Amino acid sequence: MTSGVLIADRGRCNPVPGELNFQLVVWVGSVFGVVVLLSAAAELPFYFLAGAFLAGGLLLVLPFAGSPTNALVLALLFVVAFNSAYHPVFGFFSGLSGYPSGLFRYALGLRSAWFVSALSLVVLMVVKGLGADSRFRSNMLAGLFSIAVLSVCFLGSGAAIDARITYAVNSFLPLVLTVFLLGLLFSIPKLGDKDVDVVSAVCLLGVLAGALHFVLLPVTYDFFRPDLASFMRARPGEWIPAGGYDPSWGTRILGYVTNRFVGSFPDPIVAGYFFACLGFAFLVMRRFVFAATFGILLFLSLSKGAWLLLFQALVLYLVGRRSVPAMFWGTVGFVVIQLLLATLLDASNRMHFLGLVGGIKSVFHGGAKALVLGYGIGDGGNLGRGYLEDGALGAGWLGSGSESGVGVLVHQLGGLGVLALSSLLIVSLRTLLTVGRTADRRLRDRVVAVVALVCSWLANMPLQENCINASILSSVLLAALLLRSLVTKNGNDITSRPGG
Repeated sequence: MTSGVLIADRGRCNPVPGELNFQLVVWVGSVFGVVVLLSAAAELPFYFLAGAFLAGGLLLVLPFAGSPTNALVLALLFVVAFNSAYHPVFGFFSGLSGYPSGLFRYALGLRSAWFVSALSLVVLMVVKGLGADSRFRSNMLAGLFSIAVLSVCFLGSGAAIDARITYAVNSFLPLVLTVFLLGLLFSIPKLGDKDVDVVSAVCLLGVLAGALHFVLLPVTYDFFRPDLASFMRARPGEWIPAGGYDPSWGTRILGYVTNRFVGSFPDPIVAGYFFACLGFAFLVMRRFVFAATFGILLFLSLSKGAWLLLFQALVLYLVGRRSVPAMFWGTVGFVVIQLLLATLLDASNRMHFLGLVGGIKSVFHGGAKALVLGYGIGDGGNLGRGYLEDGALGAGWLGSGSESGVGVLVHQLGGLGVLALSSLLIVSLRTLLTVGRTADRRLRDRVVAVVALVCSWLANMPLQENCINASILSSVLLAALLLRSLVTKNGNDITSRPGG
């Protein structure tokens, strides 16, 4: 029996299907408890400590979730629930205390640190389950090499410690752990059919509640978003969308200014990528009502990068079912097309292209150390924008790779960091494709769907810094986890039916 079949067989068994059915409901309720406590810190700081304590308690629950898959889906739902609930709840409590500055940043930092810790626990569970299996030695070595390079770039950075920690826990560590887990996705049990139903229902109900919040915001912003109400009243004479819509949510299309749909998420990009990733998963799984709902919300978000993600993933999936090499060439083609459009069109993608070029040029102009190890984690980029003057480069915003995921990676990690992450990515994709080459049609279709989503995400990375953000990474990984299960509405394997 070949190694690919062994990997697939290991991932096929779920000894206790549906065991998360009740846990998921309790978990989501507990996450909302964390959000409420952290938000209530706007009134009393003690509540922040209570929220952190509850979040730590949820972290300790993960090793007892029953399997690495169960722990992983709980960790991903924590991030999704936090992203979708924190802003409205915090907006309510901020009205009691005058919108205290800096609190959201601390809460976001706690979320990112929690997510990194949760993914680390899942990785340890996976590694323990694999034992000394020599087939995964290259995955382990590539993962350790990447962590070692990140450690060197963190310790050797000249950026402020806040900026270093921000990029470490919100971008680079989640990125390494996500790519590592994607490679081993078929070596762990898949979700039970009932679990897939519950996860799908939770996500659908969450976005519908967010849609209702968004629609009612014009008449409820004094209750849910007094910070926006204060902002509007403080800047008369400027164009401000009706009601409580944030001006940053507005976009201009054919000369008309319109609002982008965000639901209850913090911004249209995070919302759009979540809709795109889950919409793709539900479409491949043939859950058409779910897919249509997420597709409509994706369209309303007017997030062009998310539109591309879904379109590219669908094309690559259809191509990959016939030829995997053609799928990878298609990915290269999408990257080239995006870069050409960025150079030819005078649109927002031009700024992203300048960030890509600026990040690459910076290491060639900074000497041997910058070329090998970059300028260090936290130097520049969108997340560290406020600390640019403290960084080793101290150059302009786009000159540090901002607005480009690849630009930020090159600028902060240098050639060695790019080599480490590329090695981890190649090993993970090779492990996935080993399953696809040797398994039956059902498993091959699952693998192709996951790889197509990953390739589409990679194609957006040169012109989207958000692609290395924990919020986007959690959406990609959650969709991949659902695709790994790939069941239909009635619980049957999608490709077990004739013509599937």
